[in-house]
Amino acid sequence: MKKDRQIFFVAGAFLVVFLLSFTNLSLGQNTKTTPLAPAAALRLETVFKPGAVSLNAQAQQQLLSASRDLVQQNLAAELGRGISSRAETRVLRSTAQGYVAETIVLNLRRDTYTAEMSRIEFAFESGKARVLKVDKKYMPQVSISPNPVPKNANLEQIKKAIAPKTALPQEPPGPKGLANTAFPEFPSAVAATNAIHNTFSQRFGAARAEKLVGNTSTKQAVMNRLQNDESLLVWNNVGHGVTSDVNGSPCYGLVQWSHQTITAQEFSTLNPYKGLYYCIALTNSCNSFKDPLAGAIWSRGLRTYIGGNINLPVARSEYTAQNFWVYTLTNNMTMAAALAKAQQDKGFPVGTFGLRGDTGLFTEAKTAKPDLGMYGFLQIGKNKKEVQWNGTITLTPTDATLISGGKPAFEIYYAYREYNGGTASGFNNKIFFNDKLVSQQTNLSVGATEIKPVHTQAYLGPQNGRLQIKIDADNQVSETREDNNFGFYVNVNFEGLKP
Repeated sequence: MKKDRQIFFVAGAFLVVFLLSFTNLSLGQNTKTTPLAPAAALRLETVFKPGAVSLNAQAQQQLLSASRDLVQQNLAAELGRGISSRAETRVLRSTAQGYVAETIVLNLRRDTYTAEMSRIEFAFESGKARVLKVDKKYMPQVSISPNPVPKNANLEQIKKAIAPKTALPQEPPGPKGLANTAFPEFPSAVAATNAIHNTFSQRFGAARAEKLVGNTSTKQAVMNRLQNDESLLVWNNVGHGVTSDVNGSPCYGLVQWSHQTITAQEFSTLNPYKGLYYCIALTNSCNSFKDPLAGAIWSRGLRTYIGGNINLPVARSEYTAQNFWVYTLTNNMTMAAALAKAQQDKGFPVGTFGLRGDTGLFTEAKTAKPDLGMYGFLQIGKNKKEVQWNGTITLTPTDATLISGGKPAFEIYYAYREYNGGTASGFNNKIFFNDKLVSQQTNLSVGATEIKPVHTQAYLGPQNGRLQIKIDADNQVSETREDNNFGFYVNVNFEGLKP
């Protein structure tokens, strides 16, 4: 073994235990891979890409072996700072004694969400490899400039209409929120993606939020949502942005599972583009706010685009994204204010992430101030005896669900409503019997003009008394009127129950 390779393997030995958790990535349909030496196999995957010149299996293996050696010899520093690397080799042309080939290396750094690109061009003749050119700051060709998509007023109106609501039958199917990361080897990436997905679930409902982690965050799965999901309103991607050098600029794509990359060119030509259109997208990737990637994503008609302006560090930048969505979707801050605060929370200067497009509130739908109140009458007992407010009801042992220690428990049914076309959340309803709290419903929410039924249980009696229900009992909601929240009483008498 060559001396420099010995140094490389010794320097990398401390990573072996950590990298044992890294799963070798699956290959495409028309690719072949060659086994690596045990230490290198944990970090470097070599793949043969078919091209204009056809090779038999034996020749492919020889070429891959030579390519692997050249990568280890010429890109030791790059591999040393990576968590995993993929080297794709293809033949460029034949020569009198062999071939001229190129190997493009995608190296995923372990400290930042940067995927560095390098290229080695070499001759493989008479069984020997000879380096022709090494480019450690490889810049791929971007042949298609992004052309903005035409305005889609119908789709834009659909997304505006569904933004402030929970799922309704007439809405287009599919998630409203997508959170994904292809890198389970980074615990912080998974934790942040889980938290963002939870925020999406709270805002839109669990059935309208989707999470893709690890081998489910494939290029195909993500692109399917970005292309076809007419309901998609928000998208957060945590992971590596493909760049040309250690400084991370320009940025050419977003890496998904198995090193498969959604390139700037693919974003530029993404059609259909229903998911991205009028969507708020945040890519937690190094320099993803820089072209050609940023311009390509923006060209698909987004409402707002946010991306990294620097090499974003692993284990800190993810929480900026996490907090941004909380401030935007839960705390109802403007997107500009939410991003500024989310950056400052983790000590990043404002400008670490760039923002393009709408900087305002997530939804600008003008909602009325809410008015909460009781709806309908009260029903008590197993047989749902109904009693009007300020009326009297008589309860017997047959109405009780159970009697414990001489105290009967009864089913209670009531409903409340929002009357003014507003929305409200985070409030509590309380039930009192003879001024003593016997039941409460907490952290409630209601949509505009929505009726919410409540079914609960409470111990009542056995002494006769007065039952009262208070809507928004703690005055947590600012309403247009408060006089329809508290004045709901019934008198309760008991027969066949001993005091």
